[in-house]
Amino acid sequence: MNILTILSMTGYGIANYDGEGSHFSVEIKSLNSKFFDLSLRLPKEFSDKELLLRNECSKLLERGKVNVNISSDIENPLAKAAKINKVLLKHYYTELKTVAEELGEPTTNLLKTALTLPEVISYAEAVADEGEWEKVYAVFLRAIEQFNKFRVDEGEVLKNDLLQRAKSIMELQTIVEEKETDRIPLIREKLAGYLDKAVGKDNVDQNRFEQELIYYIDKLDITEEKVRLRSHCNYFIKALDAAPSGAGKTTIVKHLLNKYSEKLSFSISASTRKPRGDEVDGKDYYFMTKEKFLHRVANQEFVEFEEVYSGTFYGTLNMEIERIWKSGKHVVFDLDVIGGLRLKKKFEQQALSIFVQPPSLIELEKRLRGRGTDSEDKLKERIAKAENELIFAKDFDVILHNDSLEQACAEADELIEKFLEIGIEK
Repeated sequence: MNILTILSMTGYGIANYDGEGSHFSVEIKSLNSKFFDLSLRLPKEFSDKELLLRNECSKLLERGKVNVNISSDIENPLAKAAKINKVLLKHYYTELKTVAEELGEPTTNLLKTALTLPEVISYAEAVADEGEWEKVYAVFLRAIEQFNKFRVDEGEVLKNDLLQRAKSIMELQTIVEEKETDRIPLIREKLAGYLDKAVGKDNVDQNRFEQELIYYIDKLDITEEKVRLRSHCNYFIKALDAAPSGAGKTTIVKHLLNKYSEKLSFSISASTRKPRGDEVDGKDYYFMTKEKFLHRVANQEFVEFEEVYSGTFYGTLNMEIERIWKSGKHVVFDLDVIGGLRLKKKFEQQALSIFVQPPSLIELEKRLRGRGTDSEDKLKERIAKAENELIFAKDFDVILHNDSLEQACAEADELIEKFLEIGIEK
């Protein structure tokens, strides 16, 4: 099952460039469509870039009926000027003049006639230089960014609406279940009353009545439907809430913990940041003030810690690792890159370090924006940090590419199973 950020099928993005002597604009619109249907319009001078732009659109945009319109206005009066072949013009003019004089015809309009003859005037094809193309491409990428942000923002609204509707169904189902306990006795009472009025109580075979009643009530039983409906709603809500953020390591960690719950246990990190959404202290993180965190650092209570963002600390408590080891399980960490490398250095061959890498920084930004929990400044900080962290990927035991969550989870399964087998043998 692929679990993806919800994106709206409709989208809009526009970006412009206004420089000395030139103006470029890229506008992108999309409507609902089952497939990716692209309509691309661009100036003639950039026609040689059409295939490149189509490929980029295919990679950076998702399905929908998409219209991309690129316009340019280069303020150079000579850019599209016609060229006159002077040598050929003089030749035609001389020939026409000679013939006119021989025939005794006037020579006053010979130049006008010569200008209309073949190949005297030519028009060069519009060709943009590489500098202009680089400007247009930069504007194109900015428009793509705005377009995808629009889709993510609208998708978040759709997600919240879908979640609310699913939860509303479950709330109504709870009301139905409460009332259902009275339904069967009422049906039984009504049927008995109908029979009493129709034939009289003394004329009813009670054993046969009970047999028919059991058959009838069995047809009215909705236990299976209730279980199926609740299961579907829970699955739907889980899929919506499990949309990946960042590189996707948290989602992969949750998958491993669910699948190998008897062997693995999650190490809860300590953090000085504020809780997000429904996060619970002691379950998602040990939330604490900066002062308390640094006090525990001074007491050497952390196996590793780092100031991940300015003023925001994360760390792994010694007591957390000891708690999991005492339970007889292996520890799973969800850490910052530097924290992961520090733990690998400390535990060496006892630890398997996995670097979860997103498909691209553009995809990473899309995922972070889709989560909707960070300010614009915090998003920029996180993206800049992620870009710097990519250089450390080679220092990990394994680089796990999260292009597809399903595939990444399957590869993580293989890595963990192999590592645990080695650990058991040792």
